[in-house]
Amino acid sequence: MERKYFSQVLCILILTMISIGGITMNTIGYAQPSVAKSAENPVHSELDNIKQTLNNTTEAINLKDVKKLATYFSKDFTLITLENKKIAPLQSFVEYFEGLFKGDKATVKNLRVEIQIDPEPIYLDKKIAIIQGSANEEFTYFKGEKQVLHTRWTAVLEKNSARNTEWEISAMHHSSGITKSMLNDLQSQMLKTALGGLVIGLVLGMLFISLSRKTKR
Repeated sequence: MERKYFSQVLCILILTMISIGGITMNTIGYAQPSVAKSAENPVHSELDNIKQTLNNTTEAINLKDVKKLATYFSKDFTLITLENKKIAPLQSFVEYFEGLFKGDKATVKNLRVEIQIDPEPIYLDKKIAIIQGSANEEFTYFKGEKQVLHTRWTAVLEKNSARNTEWEISAMHHSSGITKSMLNDLQSQMLKTALGGLVIGLVLGMLFISLSRKTKR
């Protein structure tokens, strides 16, 4: 196989394995942490820039600064939420984010996010990076209730050729272990906001019944 196609094929294989089996793996060449930032491994020197992009994104979320937040995403940005809802492209995400805090259906007064980035990337080359980590997300609602979610996330970033030195987030997927208590809180908030309407109500109802059965067993 020609070398110029190797990174593209490897990326496709890794993404396929992650989507099918939820597999977490280290990329070939990362077995020597001591050379992570050496001149012999220039690709790894991009990790600091990638982590800076992710940390800047988190800061913008905490400030509720949607204009600043949008600068860290590609125009075709795709978000998969905890409810397995796809939000794309970037403009749709901007409207979704603003709608959490502003407008007739807004219920979130404040959102505080803290992220932890896994030490090693899932995949990294000169143009594409797949990074995983965890987060603590604290929601404060207008009526005073608080909810804390402990989540895992996977972010796909791409090098912005126009700016050459910066990375953009092109896709992000969130997941979380939902307990029965968290499900009740989530259901309550969704009913208050009427987000998702009947479909979300049915899905949450089925999840509630499933968890109830497991608890009885």
